[in-house]
Amino acid sequence: MGSAVSTGHDNDDLIDNLVQGSYIKTAPVEEVFRAVDRAFYYLPEHRDNAYHDLAWKNGNLHLSAPCVYCEVMESLELKPGLSFLNIGSGTGYFNTMAGLILGANGTNHGIEMFEDNVQYANMKLEEFKRTAPAIDSFEFCEPKFVTGNGFCLPFGCQLYDRVYCGAAVPETHASHVQSFLKIGGILVMPYNNHLVQMRRLSFTQYDFSIVLPVSFATLRMPDATEAQQTVSLPELASVLSLKEVCRIAVRRLIRAGVEPAQPPPQMPAATGPLRRKRQQQMIVAKLCQMSDDETVDCYQFFRPTNRRNGLDDEDEEEDEEEDEGVEEEEEEEEGEEEGAESASMIIAQRRKVAKREKFDSGLGEEMENGKGLTSEEEEEEEEDDDSDDSEIGEQNAREAVRRKAIMVRQLKARREAERVKRRNCRADYGPQMRNSIMQLPLPKELKAYLNFYRDF
Repeated sequence: MGSAVSTGHDNDDLIDNLVQGSYIKTAPVEEVFRAVDRAFYYLPEHRDNAYHDLAWKNGNLHLSAPCVYCEVMESLELKPGLSFLNIGSGTGYFNTMAGLILGANGTNHGIEMFEDNVQYANMKLEEFKRTAPAIDSFEFCEPKFVTGNGFCLPFGCQLYDRVYCGAAVPETHASHVQSFLKIGGILVMPYNNHLVQMRRLSFTQYDFSIVLPVSFATLRMPDATEAQQTVSLPELASVLSLKEVCRIAVRRLIRAGVEPAQPPPQMPAATGPLRRKRQQQMIVAKLCQMSDDETVDCYQFFRPTNRRNGLDDEDEEEDEEEDEGVEEEEEEEEGEEEGAESASMIIAQRRKVAKREKFDSGLGEEMENGKGLTSEEEEEEEEDDDSDDSEIGEQNAREAVRRKAIMVRQLKARREAERVKRRNCRADYGPQMRNSIMQLPLPKELKAYLNFYRDF
């Protein structure tokens, strides 16, 4: 079983591969994927596989493949201050990354039907706030998780700017998930074996686009007991307390007044002509086996192979027509070349006959070659010229190969330097933030609150 990108040795290495594979396309998405270590959400005994581009499942805990999360994050187009709902929030990994983009004024909700998943997500959230350097570098929209089945939410109870569903939605229930989306909002979900992006244009109109073919496990329908229980989400526009507003304002001022240890990363500008994507083979992201007596198989992720170069049918037909026209032109050119070759052969034969007649008669040898040489001497000179030309051609070929190898090495070195630069140039406000808070003329309790009760 293959994966979409090669295996990474750590989180940065995994993100490097995702950037090079064009799964991560924008700088904000790259920043949050680097800021949240994927292995942090794995169980300790399974972290050896955390940086593989594979989905992971252990009991009720689950994580999608990294390349799938990248496509989802890019398709959601998250921005600061938006409201976000994640149906099937699992470990809270995706909500945590979303919270770094949404900022302090956003809304970040997740619903998960397994209670142990919600407890695990809340535990990891508290640990993230205590230990992650990203808390000092970003304004964090803390996610809030609730337990329940997404189909048990009241129809259109609250409207969000962005909605993601982490399981396949049946056609008969797609309208229920769509009902949580604001007009102008974006919904990303697996639907009809495709990951789709829907933009709500009005109360009844949606703009529909396919992101990539996938195969997800289907959302579990509520049983008779669950159907009688209504799930309530947290308030959409919850008002922050004055204490929270002050903490946000103080930390924002400190961050604006100090220079980070490293500047934030920037995506390299695209260079060179645009090219069509090559045909990509099927990629299967299979869940790992977590125990000797349990084999877990979940959804697959693959690229289309029935479309040439990633084009649709119309473009493919146009390309076929172009190819047919090119083939016809090539046939005509081949016919012309054959005619020219036959004509040249006839002329050469005539020249040979004429030359033999002149040689036999002993006349015109000097006139024919223009050098006063005999036919044997002329042939020897032609052989010498051919050998010189072949030597020059070989030298030119070797020189071209050498230059190409040098260009390839230089390109690899430049890409490696850019990769290392993006990897190392990460904004780290931790030391400056702690020192600035310590110097404030405030009681220790308030300083601890400003620092999220972390050790100085």
